[in-house]
Amino acid sequence: MRTSIAVSLLAVGLLATGCSSSGTEASSSSVSAAPSSSASTQMLPPLEIDGQTTIDAKIGDNLNVVTKGATKVATSDIAVLTVTQARDDGSAQFNAGGKAVGPGTATLTVSGDAGELYRVQVTVTN
Repeated sequence: MRTSIAVSLLAVGLLATGCSSSGTEASSSSVSAAPSSSASTQMLPPLEIDGQTTIDAKIGDNLNVVTKGATKVATSDIAVLTVTQARDDGSAQFNAGGKAVGPGTATLTVSGDAGELYRVQVTVTN
């Protein structure tokens, strides 16, 4: 019991030493600052797709198909544009969409239950 009390007092003493309010002692603990916000780390809103025939995107841009009744998407080139299908996980519904992953041009085909709705030519640049 004496040993555990001594260890507890030692731990409290160490914590108290690192928390000096005098401003003259250096803290024995380190705190990581939150990363600063910059244009390269900010997430931009997705580009909305709703029947247009062409769209320009940059690598990293997300595409959100907002067309009513759109349930499926396909890409002509996965090196330029990857796709995600519409889904419902029980707590939320997610639109079909895609992500610009490489430079070039790909065709995004948007379909619904009755078949193809339209095609969009997606041009991706750096």
